[in-house]
Amino acid sequence: MSSIQDGSVGQVDFITRHGLYTDEQREAIPRLKAEIERLKLRTIRIAWCDQHGLVRGKHVMAHDFLLALRNGIDFQTATLFMDTANNLAAPMFAKHGGGIGVASLCGGPDAILVPDPLTFQVLPWAPGTGWILSEMYLNSGEPVPFDTRALFKRLLAQTRAKGYDWVGGLEVEFYICKLEDRMLKPEQSGWPPDPPKVSAIAHGFQYLTEERQDEIDPILQMLHDNLAQLGLPLRTMEDEWGPGQCEFTFDPTRGVTSADQMVLFRTATKQLCRRHGYHATFMTRPGLPNFFFQRLASAPVAVRSEHRHQPVRQYERQRRRPLAARPAFCGRSAGTRRAGLRVLHADHQRLQALPPQLLRARPHHLGQRKSRGDDSRVRRAGRPRLTYRKPRR
Repeated sequence: MSSIQDGSVGQVDFITRHGLYTDEQREAIPRLKAEIERLKLRTIRIAWCDQHGLVRGKHVMAHDFLLALRNGIDFQTATLFMDTANNLAAPMFAKHGGGIGVASLCGGPDAILVPDPLTFQVLPWAPGTGWILSEMYLNSGEPVPFDTRALFKRLLAQTRAKGYDWVGGLEVEFYICKLEDRMLKPEQSGWPPDPPKVSAIAHGFQYLTEERQDEIDPILQMLHDNLAQLGLPLRTMEDEWGPGQCEFTFDPTRGVTSADQMVLFRTATKQLCRRHGYHATFMTRPGLPNFFFQRLASAPVAVRSEHRHQPVRQYERQRRRPLAARPAFCGRSAGTRRAGLRVLHADHQRLQALPPQLLRARPHHLGQRKSRGDDSRVRRAGRPRLTYRKPRR
């Protein structure tokens, strides 16, 4: 007989009734419970990555989290209708699919987050705190169609059904700035609030120089130590192009693991920097003078099933090939040819991703940008003009 407490979190036996755990996930639960008791964890953060890549969720007390491994945890679907500033971007109560074409989401019904025991981590910067990724389901047990992790897993299943596997290695660019003013006065706390005032932690435009990287080494070592405790397979920490712009690369992994690692890495980096008086941003181009564009990329590859046990060896062999012999880059992924493994080396990817006009640009194009009228040679060649547009606040 279930008690009042059993039904206070999620729905009683929601995960079992809908068969949402694999054998591997079920086998991980006893180990997870033992770890929570051994470390005397107080709080578990159940994290969910929304359609914009923002991490939302709930901080659940340890005793209720153990129930959530059976019942799931109650959550909302309202943010599925919102943009990144939490403004409603679609009419939630529209008759036809709530304005987003999904009838089951009309009115923003309640949902259930189902934590994945295989993603559990202990956060080294938050005492007594665990962290776990989850997927979102409706009360009927139906997956929410905008759940990014579940969507990726479905695509992976389709890929494997065709005899392929997926291997991805992350290459992430981001900026670190020093927080000068967090802008927390009431008049600065609007919707959205005023952005914080920041300063650069180092000058940029000296690509991969040791001196630049040494300037910010204390910050990078702080990040390294915490990421290592999380078990993230960090490979390199590099000085990128812009002021305070960094690039971290990670060893290749299979399946959904690289996506999970990206969510954890981004979350950890932003929180760690904030706690130490810095601000980390993964924006494509921050609205700050002289801040260059950046990107999130991976070196993904589809591998035929007969090569399932060879990707890392093949990947390393691919890195030693001359650039001219490596596969051409198209968009953000590399394909396969004759069942062979094709992986794009990070340096080749960086060169391919640079806009052609930058590779031919005069020096003043890369720092202080001239007006459109002064860029006659670029205009005659029919290439896009390099202009700086002041961001709207």
